[in-house]
Amino acid sequence: KLPTTEVEENLGEANVLEQFLVTEGRKKIPIAGCRCVKGVLKKNALFRLIRNEEILYDGKLESMRHLKNEVDSIKTDLECGLRLADPSVQVRPGDLITCYVTRQQSQTLDWDPGF
Repeated sequence: KLPTTEVEENLGEANVLEQFLVTEGRKKIPIAGCRCVKGVLKKNALFRLIRNEEILYDGKLESMRHLKNEVDSIKTDLECGLRLADPSVQVRPGDLITCYVTRQQSQTLDWDPGF
C-alpha cells in the first residue's frame, strides 16, 4: 500500500486593496484590506500572501472581519480585513492572498507492478 500524499485545494482568492494599522494595546497591528475575487475565504483555512509570484507568508489568520464584525467566511465580491498570524508581514496594494486547505489523499499507481 502506498502512503497518502498531502493535496492542496484552493478555496478562494482576494486582492489586497490597502494595508491599514489598528492599535491593540501599545502595538500597531497591520491589517490587509481585501476584496474576495474568487471562491470563498474561510477563517479556519490556511492563507498565502503572494507578491510578484513570490510567497511572503504561508499560515493561519489571527482575525477575519467584515465591516466591524468578526466572521468565519467571506464570499466573492465582499470586502474584508484580514489579520495574519505574523504581525511582521507587511502587505501592499496589488498583493494576492489565496485561501486553501490541505487533505490527505491515497495514491494510485498508473502502471502495473506485475504481481
